[in-house]
Amino acid sequence: MSEVAGAAAATLRTLGSVLWRIVLFFCVWAILLGAILVPLSGRIQTWQTIAPLRFRLGVDAVTLATILLASWIMARLVDRRAPARVGLGRVRAAPDLVLGFIAGVVWLGLSLAIGAAGGWVAPEPRAHVSGSVLLAMTISTALNVLAQQLLLCGYVFAVLLKWTSFRASLLVSSSLFAGYHAGAFHGAAWLPALNLFAAGALFCLARQRTGRIWLGSGIHFAWNLLLGPVLGLTVSGDPGFGSGWHLLRLRGPALVCGGAFGLEGGLIVTLTTAAAIAALALVSHTRAREGGAARADPGVVDAGPPSAL
Repeated sequence: MSEVAGAAAATLRTLGSVLWRIVLFFCVWAILLGAILVPLSGRIQTWQTIAPLRFRLGVDAVTLATILLASWIMARLVDRRAPARVGLGRVRAAPDLVLGFIAGVVWLGLSLAIGAAGGWVAPEPRAHVSGSVLLAMTISTALNVLAQQLLLCGYVFAVLLKWTSFRASLLVSSSLFAGYHAGAFHGAAWLPALNLFAAGALFCLARQRTGRIWLGSGIHFAWNLLLGPVLGLTVSGDPGFGSGWHLLRLRGPALVCGGAFGLEGGLIVTLTTAAAIAALALVSHTRAREGGAARADPGVVDAGPPSAL
């Protein structure tokens, strides 16, 4: 009985160590975000109406900045570890971003190819593209993606990985990623949530494989940028994520093509995301067997043994 009680106590201490850090992180982020947005609350609606693109850029920049600062505060001041250990290490940052972008292009290309083969994706004639708008949306997308990756695979993921296991970290972080987009479901079926959870799992796997957020960020950036601002399709249930033009038309069964939620809400993306996860897992397993696996994850927040808490 004493061993069972000891194991239960250790489990509770571990859960406590995880929970208070995650809760504190989100509280710090909320305080930082509120300190900027609350004083501007009376002007936000006006700015959103008059200059929606600049408003989006501003919101994305503020969101990223506050998440970065909250991550720094938690890593440096609370856990007393280098902020780079939450997945922001600069080693191989550029190669991972490029490789991730290529992988994201392949992932989206395969999804669109399946849609085109089924007759559900077709070019939209007479689309007018604005270079300045596309540039602004590219910057906005980059900021947005980095913010999401830091929420998904940054401090929270590092804490979970330190105190629990990769499976638990993946389940919690992927659920948070799906929950982050819950406002766009609008009563949609379960499939959009499942696909976003699977995409989150893909990004977590990339984070675990490299120890940094850059590979997953490259994949995520390529998908969002090309799907929305470039091609003009709906991104994660948000039709306003585009740049105002439509190079492609997506029309088909909602179950397959996603309906109002967009391509990410259909079985096409379920299939291609599963294939992407399998491919990344296979590459990781193969390299591990060849002795070329990544070293122990440098992104983990080492907050000390449970007994030190």
